[in-house]
Amino acid sequence: MRARVDPPVPGLGLEVVEGTELDERGAQEIACRIRTRLQELGYPGAEVRAELRPTTPGKGDLSIRVKRGRAIDMSAAVFEGDLGVAASELRKALNAARARTPEAGVASLQSFYYQHGYFRARVRAAALEPHGNRVLVRFEVQSGLPHEGGFEAQSLCRELFAERRKAEQAGIIEFRAALRAENATAAVERGPAYEVGRIEFLGNHTVRDAAIRRALLLDEGALFDRGRLRRSLARLNRTGLFEPLGEDSLTVNTPPGTHRADLTIRLRERKKRHWYVSGPVGPISLAGPLELAIGSRLPSWGQGVLEVATYSAALHFMLLPKPLAGLLPFLPKRRFLAVLTIQRSPLPGQPLVSGFTITPQFGWRGLATSYGVSQTRTLLSPLFQSRRALEPPLAVSVGEGAMYCTMPTPALDRVRQVAGVALNVGLAIAQ
Repeated sequence: MRARVDPPVPGLGLEVVEGTELDERGAQEIACRIRTRLQELGYPGAEVRAELRPTTPGKGDLSIRVKRGRAIDMSAAVFEGDLGVAASELRKALNAARARTPEAGVASLQSFYYQHGYFRARVRAAALEPHGNRVLVRFEVQSGLPHEGGFEAQSLCRELFAERRKAEQAGIIEFRAALRAENATAAVERGPAYEVGRIEFLGNHTVRDAAIRRALLLDEGALFDRGRLRRSLARLNRTGLFEPLGEDSLTVNTPPGTHRADLTIRLRERKKRHWYVSGPVGPISLAGPLELAIGSRLPSWGQGVLEVATYSAALHFMLLPKPLAGLLPFLPKRRFLAVLTIQRSPLPGQPLVSGFTITPQFGWRGLATSYGVSQTRTLLSPLFQSRRALEPPLAVSVGEGAMYCTMPTPALDRVRQVAGVALNVGLAIAQ
């Protein structure tokens, strides 16, 4: 008999040895234990269903379906047992991982120990003490002994990231890494290479497929490069037309007997209408204008540059500390302004006819200034974005747990962030 939990739950610790004799009653007892364990991990409403599925006469598989439900927030953590390191280091690990549930805490602490060479470490959420909607979690830790000779997790992770990138460029979708505890080396398993098959979009009711397809860096028939796919999603996110897209927005289907990977991207368009009120913290004369804006995306018709659904119009009511004419002579000489703006989202493949904002009331000079400022922002903003965001964590299996490699923050990233903020502030003042 083989046992499988769907979906997998880190820290669950299902102990069913292959070949164990099991009947229906035993399967339900296992489901009951798993439900209790999930409640300990911070899922009080967890539902677990066990099912025995015969495979051959006298043999079968145990399938366990898990519905965890809503998790409880973790407010504080207490560590008990053989820690091996200072408790303050464990708290730093939880904070760095932003672990807010007992389950996430177990996974992040387990990964922390593996990264420091404690390959036999075991972590479990031993007890929960409710505090309103939050809980204090007691983690039970058995660190074991660290690996002899030390362990350089960062250098290993860098090598694995490089290996994964090579695999992605070769069209390989399935990439798995496992750490050998006995010699602190990693083994890599690669699946077959695939070509991009059919690309479909779901959920775009107003924006046409052609406008979305221009953002993709993958072509049908080319190698299925997952890195280029992540950059494609980042380009789509910069358009502002859809709710943020991630890997969970994708469905990759590889039909049996083929080396083709069909891709479906699930989109959710942002609401057409929007409004906001913004104001200064303090006197208007010192902290800036008071503004009310009401806007909407335009209806779905036209194509190309005239695809109206990629445009939005907004009416702004602003109370300024002093007339704008003090900045540029052609601007209005009033403190209260009602301004209409027309904006087109930045669309890949249309650099000069998208990503701009124009204000017709300011005349041709104001229109040229607004267009120049918005184009500058659209063209330069990608240069200041961190490349680290395009490299998701890499899970390296270690026994029953996993060590999570994250891409280190390059030194230039902080320079990019500061320069990006300075650019946005400067362009906001200019606009």
